[in-house]
Amino acid sequence: MSAEINWNEWNVYCISIMEFKLNRNQGMIAEVKLTLNKGDLSKNNHIVILDSISDPGNLGTLIRTAQALGFNSIFITKESADPFSSKALRAAKGATFNIPLQIGDISELLNISVNSLLIFNLTPH
Repeated sequence: MSAEINWNEWNVYCISIMEFKLNRNQGMIAEVKLTLNKGDLSKNNHIVILDSISDPGNLGTLIRTAQALGFNSIFITKESADPFSSKALRAAKGATFNIPLQIGDISELLNISVNSLLIFNLTPH
């Protein structure tokens, strides 16, 4: 069974083979609209809060680990790296699209009301 593709719904871009190889990709390229799942975090009882994670590789690894450990959602402060940067996406191995993310200020996080909140603070210092 084969599916027919309507090419009128797709944006097609031409890039040089050198540019394509320089990005160290897997030979595929796609354009997608990225939207954050801003679901009601107060309904989740297992939220990871990532504050000022500056390295995109570390951020992606934390997103992947949060999903593996069964967390419901992730709140990322605006001071953190972009979770949709190429390095963060590679490190997350697809987890970025499988767990609700919300990006905001700490003040926004404080407005989330939850029944019970247990906070762990991990720091290298």
